[in-house]
Amino acid sequence: MAASAVFFKTCGVWLYLIWERVGIAKGIDASGEARDANFTMTGSSSVGMELPVRELLELCLAENNCRMSGYDERLLRPTIVPTLVRWIRPLLPAR
Repeated sequence: MAASAVFFKTCGVWLYLIWERVGIAKGIDASGEARDANFTMTGSSSVGMELPVRELLELCLAENNCRMSGYDERLLRPTIVPTLVRWIRPLLPAR
């Protein structure tokens, strides 16, 4: 019973994400902006300051290190995105 509930919740999440992407693919809303619930894309206005991409990536890496430091070192950790960010960061212009 519990496995089927997890399955249906997972399907629901995937359907929502697909529906959201279809809405974005349809185009731009009446105000001229793409509709997206992604914080990185839409939440920058709530931060209240302009943050260059390089500084955003540095902040994300620092936050990742802070959050992951609380877990046992023997556990698997996300590595692909942090590694890509570390490779890309030197190519971005400094402030």
